[in-house]
Amino acid sequence: MTTACRVQNIAEALGQGCRSRRLAFLAICFGVWGFSVVAAAKDGAPEYRIKAAMVFKFLSYTQWPDSAFEAPDSPYRIWVLGASPISAELQEGIAGRLVNDRPVQVLTASSTREITLPHVVFVGHDAEDALAALTRRNRGKPLLVVTENEDGLAPGSTINLRLISGRVGFDVSLHWADISQLKLSSRLLAVASSVEREAP
Repeated sequence: MTTACRVQNIAEALGQGCRSRRLAFLAICFGVWGFSVVAAAKDGAPEYRIKAAMVFKFLSYTQWPDSAFEAPDSPYRIWVLGASPISAELQEGIAGRLVNDRPVQVLTASSTREITLPHVVFVGHDAEDALAALTRRNRGKPLLVVTENEDGLAPGSTINLRLISGRVGFDVSLHWADISQLKLSSRLLAVASSVEREAP
């Protein structure tokens, strides 16, 4: 199958139509992740594989300050707060992969007190009540907080994944990115469903 055909299949599977920039971003996510989006759609349970691929790709589109890492080869640490299915998908997907020459670790926590030296915290549906505490404990620190709130961005969330017409999209808060000393790529912002530039 040609590259053009694969991209067309991805477009049809995800319903992205002619939105070429968003399609390119998704195609990169899925190509890097190493699974077929078409096959995933036929499985009937692609949501958390798609979310895992996107969270992993966010690492490449986010710049942390040098102070966020102990050494040049220190890993990115992705913490999953709550019992989200994304943890297993991430564990499987990151095996042997590097981002910016750094390994990636996936860890799980049932409370904010268990989270140490995080770069990314994914807050699952069942842990949304802990977002406020996570924000208080880490305000001003270089931390990318990713949520999955169907109502959109909540205070403390930098990127929010949600289903839009049955497909996974995401919202971005530049306000919280700035508070967290993070720089987000313009290419990421270009494919976001919405971008919050100031405090709500």
